[in-house]
Amino acid sequence: MVCAQDRVARWRGLLGGFVPLSILGVCLVGYNAPSLFLSFAAAPPADGALRGVLTPIVFTNEYGSRTAGDSWYPSFADSALVEPHRLTTLSTAAADDGASADLSRATWSVSTERGAPGPAVELVDGAWTVLFDAVGRYVVDVALPYGDCDANLAEAAASVAVACVYVRRSLRKLNPADRERYFDAFKTLMAVPTARGRRLYGGGYASLDDFVAVHLELAGDRVNDALHDGMGFVASHNALTLAFEAALQVVAPATSVPYWDYTEDHHLANEAEDRLATLWSLDVWGDDFFGTASGKYRTVETGRFAYAPIAKAAAGARVKSPYGYLRSPWNVNKDPFLLRAHSFCGASYGWLEGSLTTEASPIDTAWPSCKVHHELTFAVDSLYEWVWAAAYAPHGPVHFMIGGYTHCGDMAMAALHGNSSSDDLKASNVAKILGSVKQRTVAFPKTMWRYGLVEYPQACSDDTPQALCHMICDDPVSLGSFRKFALTGDMGENMFGDWVARLPVDLWGQFLELICTTPFTPGEQMGANSPVDPSFWPIHPTLDRLLQYKRIVEPFSSPGWESPDGPTKYCITDYDGIGASDCKGHHPWDVAPWAVAVDGDPAFVTNGELHAMGDPRAYALPYVYDDFTWPHCDAEGHVFPPPSGAPRPGADAAAHKHAAPEERDPDDRGPPGHDDDHGEKPQEMGSSRPGEAG
Repeated sequence: MVCAQDRVARWRGLLGGFVPLSILGVCLVGYNAPSLFLSFAAAPPADGALRGVLTPIVFTNEYGSRTAGDSWYPSFADSALVEPHRLTTLSTAAADDGASADLSRATWSVSTERGAPGPAVELVDGAWTVLFDAVGRYVVDVALPYGDCDANLAEAAASVAVACVYVRRSLRKLNPADRERYFDAFKTLMAVPTARGRRLYGGGYASLDDFVAVHLELAGDRVNDALHDGMGFVASHNALTLAFEAALQVVAPATSVPYWDYTEDHHLANEAEDRLATLWSLDVWGDDFFGTASGKYRTVETGRFAYAPIAKAAAGARVKSPYGYLRSPWNVNKDPFLLRAHSFCGASYGWLEGSLTTEASPIDTAWPSCKVHHELTFAVDSLYEWVWAAAYAPHGPVHFMIGGYTHCGDMAMAALHGNSSSDDLKASNVAKILGSVKQRTVAFPKTMWRYGLVEYPQACSDDTPQALCHMICDDPVSLGSFRKFALTGDMGENMFGDWVARLPVDLWGQFLELICTTPFTPGEQMGANSPVDPSFWPIHPTLDRLLQYKRIVEPFSSPGWESPDGPTKYCITDYDGIGASDCKGHHPWDVAPWAVAVDGDPAFVTNGELHAMGDPRAYALPYVYDDFTWPHCDAEGHVFPPPSGAPRPGADAAAHKHAAPEERDPDDRGPPGHDDDHGEKPQEMGSSRPGEAG
């Protein structure tokens, strides 16, 4: 209702001549306030008098508004979420029927949860704004006078808990300014070396090459990949992303690493006639995002990432490419630019629907779909199974389909064609063999090296032609034992395809000669230097988001690091539980390779501790995700129901034994599952699952 003009003078007398415009406007309807911490300056003198109650404090930025409890994270059930270094507008109002508040006369204060003063709240252009400058817990207090049209006056005060965290948003949902800020900061880390960056931005700066070098060192080891193919995969990449995110924030304090829900790419491409062509023409490959690879070098030629260079490894680096780049030892690429082949020697995988319920192999692995992510969420009941499954079908194909392989020669296989009169060879289609070999580059160049079947040159000089820098067969290809080991049984089938069983013995040597003299070259996303590609970084937050959602809506019945169904295999080289490589980096007690923020300061934590920091009931990470919705998956019938409350009591809450073996009880000492008398033989290297990249 509109207040009568004859009451204006009365209000002027009561309020010292100042009449809030809100009192002259429409009075507010009643509101049943939620559980804010409320206090009243004056108790209602009689029935029907003003109660002095405020509506919930609203925190607004350019992405929307939040009040206390507007979060699917159980840890923030009583808190309002705000973001650091992002201007936030505060507002509230009177909750009484017929009352209106004078927000311009509000008194605001912000304090840390320990009582120290927080950032100031300022009135700017008629709105109360605040800029939080650090992740943490705060308390926001407000007091203001208000009244009704009958000249009843009251004053109310409210206090609300606030959690200041970064929000990781979908890459596609970032507003243009934030997307530019993220990619510009990324380009800075790509272009500015660490020493210079620390002079410009401070001691927390680290260049992209620093992250690439550590990832390469840990993932490019011949015996043990400390980041992939094991239980440390998720935690180590979360630590990597957190450390990289902190380096970005030194340059652009308001930014965070977005997630790329690549199941949406599958959904969009799946509706097109030419699905693979559509996949590579989607928005994320435009100049405003990752850029499009093309031309002679299969590199980005336009936009901010045009001709992104690959750095040379530091002198004395243990892991580097034959040409001396920050690339995998099995990467013989001479070209100095970031490479994305998007195919395997010109061959592409068929557009198939992946699944966790069938054993995948490199030749039929598909771009991750809603179906695969839905299965990972609702068909897997232990953390152990989830981590092992997540690395492959729900994630790996994104890396290797972006990276691909090139520099494959003409792949004519003259020996095969020249002997096509062979009945055995006629039974095996030459074209199929060629396609299979090309597609199997996803596995065999690295696998043969890790098994000791081949070597790669220690060095190829800058003037060495690309065609002359290639793998070196460890034994002469004419040696029968080498040919038999490389082309028969599970080894040959896993590396080259089941057709090798039909290849005539007299052609084994010629086939291996071709393999061993071709300079197969992986794209960056196929190798241990994958973080050099801008498309690498938003991939792993997608899995992290899915894991957080899983822990909220469908908690693990077996939340421990160990297998609930027999011996625990910590990594793919943990043969029969013996630990041939010791699986360093994959135990819960192993320290993650990158420091993460703990109570605002960088600290090294174990894999197990980092996983525990992501517990939705005791959340201690410096970021949250914007939402847990997958509308494109829902439309396909793979429904992800929204979180509807805290996790079930007791679920996903069992104590984890994160102590190293020597610190554990005698009855529980040694890598769990060391007794080989139980369960199946663990999968070994060269299995039908491809070695993943990022």
